Amino acid sequence: MRKISYVTAFFAAVINLTISVISTASTNWIVAVLPTVFDVQTTIYYGFTERCQKSELPDGDLSLKCRPFPDKDSDACDQAYGSFCTLWSTASYVSCLAIGFGAVACTAITL
Repeated sequence: MRKISYVTAFFAAVINLTISVISTASTNWIVAVLPTVFDVQTTIYYGFTERCQKSELPDGDLSLKCRPFPDKDSDACDQAYGSFCTLWSTASYVSCLAIGFGAVACTAITL
């Protein structure tokens, strides 16, 4: 009976850890599709740690540029959006902390 509860707890911790890793690594938490300008369709993807901008050019070429997000200079974190940048960075930190706790839980259950 005790083994069943440990196995169940282990698989629950592994599933939780997997979901945390996927959500932290994904760059599509927020997707913004900008209006088409000069036949160029631009889509911006925001993740916890980076922002990617994909541009589809009229000749079919794709341009993908990624940079860290939020950035103090590019995202005006020192001026108007300081609280947003702080909250977004805190959410990223808490997500990474959850990964650490999940890894520790999986290790502790297997010992």
